[in-house]
Amino acid sequence: MTNYQKAQEVIEKAGLIYNKSAEQLKEGKWFLNVKNPRTEEYFQWHDLKQVGIDPPDEIAAKRRYPIKVVNSIYRVQSLDGKEWLMSRQTWTGLDRNGNEV
Repeated sequence: MTNYQKAQEVIEKAGLIYNKSAEQLKEGKWFLNVKNPRTEEYFQWHDLKQVGIDPPDEIAAKRRYPIKVVNSIYRVQSLDGKEWLMSRQTWTGLDRNGNEV
């Protein structure tokens, strides 16, 4: 995930106005959908069972959310010789209705 807070600090320190990107807004909305507002923890099937929503099967009931799948890992090298690894990931969470999002 991108470190939006650090980007915001750098931009505002330069005296510019920071506007949230569409990606940042989408990511924030996703977190609101998959986290319990009271506990700030990700929804799990055992939480949803308490309100009458059952998992589709036993395998799904044992999953822990969020599910993180690494799509790619790549090396980045800057002109000054520094290098680091970056990755692309897909996160799947469970919303309050029992849907994977």
